[in-house]
Amino acid sequence: MSFRNVISKSELLRQKRELQATKDVDKILSTKKDVILQKISEVGPQVSSVLGRFLEELKVAYEEYALLVASMSYDEIVAISKFLEGGLEVDLKRERYMDVHYWMPAIVSRRLITPTTNAQYNFFHNSDKLINYLIDSAWLKSFILKLIKDLRDTDKLINALEKVVIPETEQKIASISITLEERDREELNRIKKVRDKMVKAVGSV
Repeated sequence: MSFRNVISKSELLRQKRELQATKDVDKILSTKKDVILQKISEVGPQVSSVLGRFLEELKVAYEEYALLVASMSYDEIVAISKFLEGGLEVDLKRERYMDVHYWMPAIVSRRLITPTTNAQYNFFHNSDKLINYLIDSAWLKSFILKLIKDLRDTDKLINALEKVVIPETEQKIASISITLEERDREELNRIKKVRDKMVKAVGSV
């Protein structure tokens, strides 16, 4: 069966509907891409800021730890370490932004110790801030990496639609339209020939 024989106006309409649906999807994906880019531009500076504060607090924590060790005996340090071991409980809540799923951590409980010296107070106080910055920087970095991955996937889909699917569908529509026009012209010529024969036959009677 030839290509011309399977072409119909209903097929042309179907291809046009598919083209419009594809363009609608392309528009939605382009909007999604813009939204993701905007979110990345917002989260990016937050990641840099939190990481910067984390590194600052880490430096302070090392300094405070040195002072703490100098003010305590080895047995006291071991006792505090064992008490605090496993004393941090973090809950993870599944969040969603667009099609990006990520985990939002939150501290549920934290085992605390009552400081008895200034060195202990300073160290534990700065350690608390360090843990908060560590958690924030970890989830923000994970979130922005997921955004970047989703952006790349969305961009691939947009390129596939705009460079392959849409052009191919438009080419099919053009080809079907030309075929239907040629078929209509052939049918019109056939009708004219039949009409001429009928006129000639009537005239010869």
